[in-house]
Amino acid sequence: MWFLFQSLVIFAVVASNIHWHWTPNAYLASLLGAGLAWVLTQIINELPQSLDGLRRRGRIDRQDAEASVSRAKARDETIFPLRETVPK
Repeated sequence: MWFLFQSLVIFAVVASNIHWHWTPNAYLASLLGAGLAWVLTQIINELPQSLDGLRRRGRIDRQDAEASVSRAKARDETIFPLRETVPK
């Protein structure tokens, strides 16, 4: 499957060079196509792991925030135990 994807990327780069002549060197166009195909393959391969890491980090950050809020509430209740009973 990756060979098809990479072939399509290389074909698109070389075909765009044939149509628009953005470089006179056909070897340069094919090397750029191969490099772009490799970079896109690496990005697509690493994307699920990166997203999973971001989800985990967000979940851990929320858990840390909830834990710090509960610690602050517990600390306030120990420091000011009569706060709820004193009329305002």
